[in-house]
Amino acid sequence: MGFGVASSLENGAVAGLYGAIAIGIVASIFGGTPAQISGPTGLMTVVVAGFSVTHSPLLDIAAHRPWIPSLESPENVLEGIYVVHIHGSLFFGNAGPLQQKLGEIQNAKSLIIDMRDVRYLDQSGVYTLSDLIEDMMRRGVTVYLCEMHEEPSEILAELEVAPGTLPVEQIFATVEGAVEKAARQAAGETSAQEPTKPEEALFSWGSVHPIGANEALERLIVGNQRYVRGQSLHPHTNPATRRVLVEEQRPFAVILGCSDARSVPEQVFDQGIDELFVVRVAGNIMTLENNASIEYAVKFLGVRLVVVPGYQGCSAVDAVIDDNVDHSEVILNALEPAVEQARGMPGDLLTNAIQTNAHLVAAKLKEELAEFTEGDPDRMPRIIPAYYHLDSGKVDLMEK
Repeated sequence: MGFGVASSLENGAVAGLYGAIAIGIVASIFGGTPAQISGPTGLMTVVVAGFSVTHSPLLDIAAHRPWIPSLESPENVLEGIYVVHIHGSLFFGNAGPLQQKLGEIQNAKSLIIDMRDVRYLDQSGVYTLSDLIEDMMRRGVTVYLCEMHEEPSEILAELEVAPGTLPVEQIFATVEGAVEKAARQAAGETSAQEPTKPEEALFSWGSVHPIGANEALERLIVGNQRYVRGQSLHPHTNPATRRVLVEEQRPFAVILGCSDARSVPEQVFDQGIDELFVVRVAGNIMTLENNASIEYAVKFLGVRLVVVPGYQGCSAVDAVIDDNVDHSEVILNALEPAVEQARGMPGDLLTNAIQTNAHLVAAKLKEELAEFTEGDPDRMPRIIPAYYHLDSGKVDLMEK
């Protein structure tokens, strides 16, 4: 374990910092865990448990990719193009080996940083990475980032490092895509700032498309958890993102939701531009137009997840219960089966009817898409009914 800020001492912050480092080294020698207990919570507050070489960011040999340089003797992938692989979480104080190895690279034209094994970045890690990128740029090296996971990608975007310090045209989903771009740049066929073709590289927060239903669902769950905690990132809404998306859209999930102004899927799931294909109608009912829109997302955009959230206190369902004929007859008629089915259920009729409607719509959609996809399991999306709590912001999945 480490010390916090020793505020009662002269130069207390420095004393606390050095104490944390010393205790961390001792812990690593005598059985300390390599996990980071917490990142900085103040200007200089550091808490670290242990320091393990195996968890430090290092250049990896990565034998399964023969063109990645070895740790001992970095070699060119192609003329002047280097690929480095970062292992483990990156945070304040543990970037030394990476800085040293990058400093050994000579005559580099392009450096491709493979982030596939970086699952966590705190703010200090982001600034460390930013310093490394800026140092290479000052040396005239074009830097590419690739293979980033969602959480590191989001904090890099939030703090305007990537995209920001590093333009979106230099952020790739795959190492192969970045190597190809760097090779064309070296051959004078393109520049690093030339807009990246969507089929050539899909920037990190989109991942390699189409992604599977399970990964898509995990993104929605994690995003909703941020929203519930009041820690939304509002990712990927900057001008660079808009420019690169002019030619093509690549959402990872469809949301068939209600038109209610209090239920905005991009907010509820904390997703940005190009991430959700949203179809909205009062009462989130099925219509021919809704079905056609969802079929388009499945067939042409490769989406493999559809979520059908009803929401707390839905006024359209409430109108059916109250027999309020002032509402649209089309919507009332579509919701009537759910209300009738819910009347015999224990508990609150309105809540039961809203949830029943989500189940019925999901079931109907499965029938329609099963016919549309001709029973092909590779094309058939996962369809999940859900219930959105207006008061807490939480989305409950109701998949049976």
